[in-house]
Amino acid sequence: MTRCALPGEVSGILLADVRLANVPESASAARRVVKTLACAWGAEAIADRAELLVCELVANAAKHARDPLGSDLRLVISRNGGRLRIEVHDATRTLPRIRRGELMAEDGRGLLLAETLADRLSWHLLAHGKAVYFELTAWQGRGPLM
Repeated sequence: MTRCALPGEVSGILLADVRLANVPESASAARRVVKTLACAWGAEAIADRAELLVCELVANAAKHARDPLGSDLRLVISRNGGRLRIEVHDATRTLPRIRRGELMAEDGRGLLLAETLADRLSWHLLAHGKAVYFELTAWQGRGPLM
């Protein structure tokens, strides 16, 4: 029997669930976790892309999802079949917006970059906040690993 994960649930194998301070400096910690796990699971081919993408998501959350109560971010990494899924959870329910066509802006292209580099980029609301995530095909030709 196959069961789909509900928003906020991990589908597949949970590789990591890490709390990060909601500050821009947490992007470097997230990069280290992602690089280490990608290499440990034999996904070296996508490790650099995964590092860049997680850095963008964590930086976005630290910039736009400041919670007045100072809630931490949550980094959730899972594997479902041939895909690596990386989620960044924050405590706000404001959904991200991909900006297009603002070529001269000094910032605001992180999600556009993520959408371009990821095999899938999406988000969903949680009971207390939201999750923004991306998926990368990391293991070609392998069925679900459960």
